[in-house]
Amino acid sequence: MKQVRKRFMSLLTAAALTCWTLPQLGMLTLCPALTAGAEEADNRCGSNLTWEFDQTTGTLTLSGTGAMESWHATSDVPWSQYATQIRTVVLPEGLTAIGTFAFFYCKELTEINFPDSLSEIGFDAFSYCQALKHISLPDSVTQISDYAFDECTSLESAVLPDGLQSLGYSVFSECSSLKTVHLPETLTKLSSNTFWACTALTSITLPEGLTQIGSYAFADSGLTELTIPESVTVFGSRAFADTPWLAARQAESPFVTERGILIDATACTGEVSIPRTVTEISDSAFSGCCEMTAVTIPDSVTKLGTGVFSACSALTSVTLPASMQEIPSYTFSNCTEMTSFTVPSSVTQIGRCAFSGCTSLAEITVFNPYCIIADNTDTLPAETVICSYPGALAERYAKQYERTFRALEGEPEVNYTYEIIPLLAPFNSYFFVKTNNPDPTSFRFADSDSVYSEDASIECMDYRYGDVQYESEDSLRVGGGYIFSGSGTDGGTLQLQISIPTNSYYQEWVDFGGTYTIPALYDTADYLIRTYATKDSFFENMDAVQTGFSSVCLYSGSYIRGSLSRSSDYWSVARAGHADQLYYIYSPYRRNNNVSLFATVIYPFRYDSLGFPGMMGLVSKRLNSESEYKWSQTSHAHIQVTYDGTTKTYGGQGHGEGQGLSADKLTRFFDFSEDDRADITLDSMRQLQRDYAKIEMDDDIPREDSVTWLKVADRVGACGEWAKIGGGLTHFYKADDSGTDGGDEWGVGYSIYWGGSLGYFKNVWLDGRYINQYQMWDAGETFADHPTADLVLRDVTVPDVTYTSSYIYNAETGYETLYDVTDVREMTATVRYRYSEEEGLWRAVSTSVHQPNTPMDALREMTEQGQIDAKYLDALELTAEEVAALGVDRNTDSAPERYYLYDGSAEPGTAYMRVSGDFNGDCEISIADAVLLARFLAEDSSLSYAELDIILIGEPDQDRDGLVTALDMAAILGKLKAFSMQA
Repeated sequence: MKQVRKRFMSLLTAAALTCWTLPQLGMLTLCPALTAGAEEADNRCGSNLTWEFDQTTGTLTLSGTGAMESWHATSDVPWSQYATQIRTVVLPEGLTAIGTFAFFYCKELTEINFPDSLSEIGFDAFSYCQALKHISLPDSVTQISDYAFDECTSLESAVLPDGLQSLGYSVFSECSSLKTVHLPETLTKLSSNTFWACTALTSITLPEGLTQIGSYAFADSGLTELTIPESVTVFGSRAFADTPWLAARQAESPFVTERGILIDATACTGEVSIPRTVTEISDSAFSGCCEMTAVTIPDSVTKLGTGVFSACSALTSVTLPASMQEIPSYTFSNCTEMTSFTVPSSVTQIGRCAFSGCTSLAEITVFNPYCIIADNTDTLPAETVICSYPGALAERYAKQYERTFRALEGEPEVNYTYEIIPLLAPFNSYFFVKTNNPDPTSFRFADSDSVYSEDASIECMDYRYGDVQYESEDSLRVGGGYIFSGSGTDGGTLQLQISIPTNSYYQEWVDFGGTYTIPALYDTADYLIRTYATKDSFFENMDAVQTGFSSVCLYSGSYIRGSLSRSSDYWSVARAGHADQLYYIYSPYRRNNNVSLFATVIYPFRYDSLGFPGMMGLVSKRLNSESEYKWSQTSHAHIQVTYDGTTKTYGGQGHGEGQGLSADKLTRFFDFSEDDRADITLDSMRQLQRDYAKIEMDDDIPREDSVTWLKVADRVGACGEWAKIGGGLTHFYKADDSGTDGGDEWGVGYSIYWGGSLGYFKNVWLDGRYINQYQMWDAGETFADHPTADLVLRDVTVPDVTYTSSYIYNAETGYETLYDVTDVREMTATVRYRYSEEEGLWRAVSTSVHQPNTPMDALREMTEQGQIDAKYLDALELTAEEVAALGVDRNTDSAPERYYLYDGSAEPGTAYMRVSGDFNGDCEISIADAVLLARFLAEDSSLSYAELDIILIGEPDQDRDGLVTALDMAAILGKLKAFSMQA
C-alpha cells in the first residue's frame, strides 16, 4: 500500500513580511532595509553571501563564504521569483551550508557544482528539481537533511560522500529515474522513506557498518537484488514493501523483516531456512511470498508478528520450534495450499483469523490441551478436522463452532498442576498458587457460592513487589508459583477457569479442568467480629471490636521510594476536604516509580481516618442489620452508630506512619518457600511495619522555596488577608506569635495543618461574603441561607482595658470577681460575633487585640460595676436590625479585590490585585488612582495577574530611569484607563 506523505509549506509572500517602526513622533515609516540600501539587502543570502541571476543564461551565481541562510518558506528565498528559470547554479568555494528551500522547484536546473567546503545540505534544498540528472557530493558533506532531493524525477545517479554521517528522511523519495547510488561506509542508518518509490533502482550496495534501515526505506522501489550486511540490527516497518525483490524468483535472494531481523533465506521459491540468530520475526515479514513452499523456524525464534506468512499461497509445510508460545493473528491467513498443520505443545494460544482463508486446510493438530484458539469469528474452514486430547480447549472450540473433533491417544506432554495456599489465613486477600503453568494470567479460580460476592475469584497479581525474590522479573514467578489476590472468596470449593479472548479488547472466563478445595476464609470485618465480638449485647461487641481493631491497626505502610522530580514551579496550599481538617501544603516534587512492599500489602489492618470508621460501619451492619450509622458532621474519622434508640460514636485511624525507604534498608525478603510462608504472620508483619517506620531516612526534598505555615502567617498578618489556594478563596490571619508551625510531613513534602499561629474562619460572614464550613468562600450564598452564622467585622472600635481583678466571697451572692480598671484605650480591631439564640443577638467572642484580649463576660461585669462606659459593651453586641443594616452578603458574587496566591500559579504569597481602573473607588479614573497604585507597587513588588480581569502594571518606575515621576504616573494612568475600556 502506497504511503501518503503530507508536507506543510508556507505561502507567505515577501510583501506580507514588510516591517514597520513607530518613531517618537508617531509617524509610520518603512524599515531601513526596504528603503535606503534595499537593493544591497535584497542581494544578500547569508551573513557573508550575495547572489545574482543572469536571466539570459539562466545562471544563478553565489559569492562569498560561510553558511547560506535557511528560510521558513519557499517564498522567502530571495531568488524564488526566478526559480523556474534557473538552469545552472554556481556555488563559491567557502560555502559551508545550503539553506532550507534554497533551490526548491528549480525544475529547469540541470547543472550544479558542490564546493569542497560544503558540509551541510538543508531541508528540501533541491526538492522538485526535475531536470537534475547527476549529483556528486564532496567528502566534506556530513549531513543531508530531510527531502533534500525529493521528487527529482530525472535524477539517475547519486554519489554520496565518504564522510557522510546523517542522511535525512525521504532524501531520494520518488526519484523515479534513480538507477545507481553510492552509499559511504561511514553511513550507519538509512532513514525512513529514503528510496521510497525509486522505481528504477534495482540494486544497491549497502555499507558494511549499516545498523538500521528505516520504515519504507525501499518501499515501492524497483529493488530486485540486495545484500544485507550482517551489521544491520533494525529494519523499519514495510522497509521493502511492494518491491519486485519480494516477488523475485531468484534462488538465494535474501529477505528481511520489518523490525530489524536479518533473515538469510530464499524468498518466494522453495524451502526457506531461517538462521538460528533470529529471535523475532515481525509483522507481515513473508507476506505475499507466493511460491514459498516450506519454512523451518529455528528454536531461537520465540515470537512471530501478525500476518508473517499471510498470502503465501504455495506454502504447504511449516515447522515451528518448541520455543514458540503463540501463533499470532493472521499468521497463515490465505495460505490456500496448506492442507495440514501441527501446533507444538509449547504453543498456548492461536490468534484470531490465524488460518482464515486456508481453504485446503483439512486437519490441524493441537498438542497442548491448554492451547486457546482465540477465534470467535469462526474463520477456520468448515471441513477442518481439529485433533487434540479429550477435554482440551481445542475440543471445546470444535463443539462451539461445529467442527469435527478427533481425539489423540496417549497422555499429553503438558499437564498443569495447581496448589492454592492462603497467605495469612483465615484472611481471604492473598494466596500463593504453586503451579507449572507458565502463564499466570491465563487462569483463575472462581468461587460461585461465596457469601461475599456473586463473582468471587482468586486471580494473579500482575505487580512486582520490591521485597520479593522473583525467579523471573518478567513472569513474576517466585518459589515455583505466583502471588494471587482474592476478590470476595470465602474459601471452600473453587473452579479452575481459563481466559478466552472474545475480541481484541475483551475476554471471558470459562470452566476448565477440575475443582480445588481450600479452608474457609473471612474478610477483615468478619475476622474482627469472630475475634473480638464475644460479648452479649450489640454495643458491648461494638466497643470490643473498636478496642481490638485500634490495638492492631496501622495507619499506613512503607514502600521503596522512587527518584525525586519537580513537576511544577511552586509550592502550594490546598483544602483538605474535611470539615475537621483544614489545609494541606503541597510540594512541587513527586516520586517516580515508587515500588510497593509485599510486607505492607499483606498486613490486613492498615486503615486511615476514613477507612477505620468505614470498617466500623460495616461491622455494625454485620452485627445487626437493623442498626444504622452515619458519618459524623464534626469529625471525618468517626461515625455515629444507632441501634435500639441508642447512639454511640466509633472510629479513629491506624497508629504510626509508613515511609519511603531506599532498597538497602529492607530487612525481609520473600521467596515463598515453605519456611518463608510459615513466617508470614500477623505479628511478624505488624512488627516489620513498625521497624520500617523507625528507620531514619534523609530528607531529599529541596525546601529553600517551600511554603510553611509560619511564612503564611507572617505574610497575611494579624489583620488577615484573603488567599487563593487549591479549591478557591479562603481567609487567613496570624492568630498569635507562638511560632508553632504545626503539622506532620507525609508523602512528598506534604504537610497537614492542625494548628499553630495561623488562624482561619469557617461558617462566618466576612467582607460581605460567606465562608463555609470547609473554610472556603461560597459564592452566591445569601444571608437568608445562613442567618445565624458568625459575623467578622473589620475596624471595630473596642476597648483595650488595663485592669486587675480579685476573686472574693460574698455571703449573699457567693463568689464574684471585682475589677479595678486603671486604663481604658480605644483600639481598632477585627471582631468576631457569635449568634445567641437565647438572646436573639450577636455578641463578640474574640477580637484581634492581643494584650490584653478582655473576655466579653469580663467587659460585661466591668460595665455592671461601673468600671468602664457601657458604650464599649454596646459596640460588642449587635441586634438583628443592626446586622441587617450591615449588608453582610453584599459582595457574595464578587471576589475580593486583593488576595495572596498560594495555589501554585505563582511564587507563594504573591499579592494579587483586582483593579477596575478606579483604584480609590471614587467612581472616576484619575491621577489619584495612579498615585495610589504606584504607592502600592512600591510597597509590594510581587503584584501579579492570572486572569482577564487582572492588569499587570509592573513597577512604579515605568520608564526605568531610576526615578518615579509624573511621566510614570501618566504611564500608569494610561494603563488603568485602557484596562477600564477593555473591561
